[in-house]
Amino acid sequence: MKLGDLVKRKPVWGEWVKHNPWMIDEKDNEIGIVLVIAKIGKSSDVKVLWSTGMTWVGKDSLELA
Repeated sequence: MKLGDLVKRKPVWGEWVKHNPWMIDEKDNEIGIVLVIAKIGKSSDVKVLWSTGMTWVGKDSLELA
């Protein structure tokens, strides 16, 4: 993952969504663009511009769109 990449959130319910598609949250399908990547200790946080605004999100909870 690098600056400018399009990303989407991993499903909140994880693997359950594959078997139960009705468990998808509205935010699961949202696509954003990576603005900043910050490494804090052992984890990395990513600042993402979504259609609803800007937020910091853990890198582990995102996947490339």
